[in-house]
Amino acid sequence: MTFELHQRTRLIGPATGRHRIPWFGVALACVAQIVPIAFGQTEATGTGSVTGTQAAPPLPPVAGAFDVERLKSQLKAVEAATDLDAAVRSKAMAFYQQAIEFTERTSQSALEADQCAAAIKAAPQHLDEIKKSLAQPVEAAAPGTHEAADLTTEQIELRVRKQGTDLNGARAQLADRDARLARKRERPNVLGGLINESQQRLEKVDSELKAAAPAKEQPTLTEARRAALRARKQMRQTELTAYEQEMVGHDISLSLIVAERDRAARQVAQHEMLTKSWQAAAQNRRHKVARQTLKEAEQAQQKTLGLPAAVQQVAEKNVHLGKELEVLAAREAQLGLDVQRAESQLKKLQQNFASARKRVDAVGLTEATGLLLRNQRQSLAAHGRLRTTAGTRRAPISSAASFQIDIEEQHIALATVEPAVKQVLHALKPSELSDAVTGEVRKLLTDQRDLLEKLNQGYERYLGRMIDLDTTEHQLVAMVDEFASFIDEHALWIRSAPPLNLSDAPKAWAALKWLVRPRSWAQAVNDVGWTMWSTPLTWIVGIAAIITLLASRRHLQARVESLAELVGSVRTDSCVHTLSCLGMTAALAAGWPLVIGLVG
Repeated sequence: MTFELHQRTRLIGPATGRHRIPWFGVALACVAQIVPIAFGQTEATGTGSVTGTQAAPPLPPVAGAFDVERLKSQLKAVEAATDLDAAVRSKAMAFYQQAIEFTERTSQSALEADQCAAAIKAAPQHLDEIKKSLAQPVEAAAPGTHEAADLTTEQIELRVRKQGTDLNGARAQLADRDARLARKRERPNVLGGLINESQQRLEKVDSELKAAAPAKEQPTLTEARRAALRARKQMRQTELTAYEQEMVGHDISLSLIVAERDRAARQVAQHEMLTKSWQAAAQNRRHKVARQTLKEAEQAQQKTLGLPAAVQQVAEKNVHLGKELEVLAAREAQLGLDVQRAESQLKKLQQNFASARKRVDAVGLTEATGLLLRNQRQSLAAHGRLRTTAGTRRAPISSAASFQIDIEEQHIALATVEPAVKQVLHALKPSELSDAVTGEVRKLLTDQRDLLEKLNQGYERYLGRMIDLDTTEHQLVAMVDEFASFIDEHALWIRSAPPLNLSDAPKAWAALKWLVRPRSWAQAVNDVGWTMWSTPLTWIVGIAAIITLLASRRHLQARVESLAELVGSVRTDSCVHTLSCLGMTAALAAGWPLVIGLVG
């Protein structure tokens, strides 16, 4: 039994450089040739039809359920045949199973390729839509004054958390677009290899189809083997056509991904502005609430002046907690600014690093590139103190965490106010007890519980921001180290200055004046002092080594002279003396190089 598998061939332009294209293919680029393939012993040829000029010709028709069902019926017929040898039946069934698998894979590949073709076809329209949206002005990101004023503190905090979540989502989308863009730019190289590989596999299948059947092979086995080969050929042809189609649409697909990446970057910028605006609104509300809470605590304390000492102690503690809340609000605001500053520095450094790497890859190690790298290397010195600062964050984080745990325990203890009320009243004299005193104590403890809740929430936010700052600063230090290593690795092979000539004489005079200028030496002293402050251990070890070398200089010289006398005699000479002299000579000569290396 036979059935037809249609396949259509198309050509890719020579600009890809991935495989050989016959010149007559240019004239046939718009012609789809349908080649019916029979799964029997004979092959029939079809006629071509002109389909018109298209950016990416369609794939061969997908092998449908009828093809698979026909193969399955042939498989069942072979399985039920009683006149076949067991070995022949097993081989024939294996061939038909391969043919079924190849046909199903062909259908799946063609479906995926059709989706790719549809995306390529719709890409210009999507690209225009994205460009139009990018041309629109950025919407106002800051919340209106009345909008924030009309919301409660809890609603504002909820908006802050929502904006943070939206910002993280936008950043994740941007990272995904960056990864897709990187893969898309490398895709032509991958497609070239896949096209060549598919062509080689297709040629191999063609050669196997053209080869004569093995001698004495039963017709049933021959038919099954050729059915598997033809199904494999169709699968390889579908793959090849899909790869070529993707290559043709690569440019427009790349442009679309670039536009999507730009839109994602714009959305991140909008979310960042909106998040900062709501964070500022929330911080202003926290300041306002802290001041109001402290004011109310002080007023409540004034009302307890005539009450027993135990009641006044509760009011005094409330005032203390109110002051702590106000201080925490100020520290939280400053910490937020520090986090924004560190994130901005990290983002700028990442952009500079990416730009420098791209420039080196694109134009190589030229003098202009070397000058740029050296300027950036000098700018990295401004981040030198971050290493010391980042190492000091652990202690404040631990201290704040400990204080927050203490606040949380106090808040849990006041979850039910009545036991605490009874405890305070128990310390009073019977003559001091009254309904008014009991009500005042209950109110003060309720206020204290609210203060503890606000402090607990504030310290949770404060700890989170401290951890964010610590993480960002460590990322910044790691980025500085990586960038510096990259610059040092490449700048070593770039000429730092052009050759000297007569025109440099005036520059030498300017350099000499700079050398003797007091302000220049003051700057050098400041730089050395900052280096000593940032890396104290290195300087302590270096200075100790220099002092040791200077103090032992006379002893080393005398020892070298004594060893020289021993070397002069055959009886007292030894290679140990030579090695000792070599080490002591190196130590005598290491003083000034060590000073220069330490000062830089």
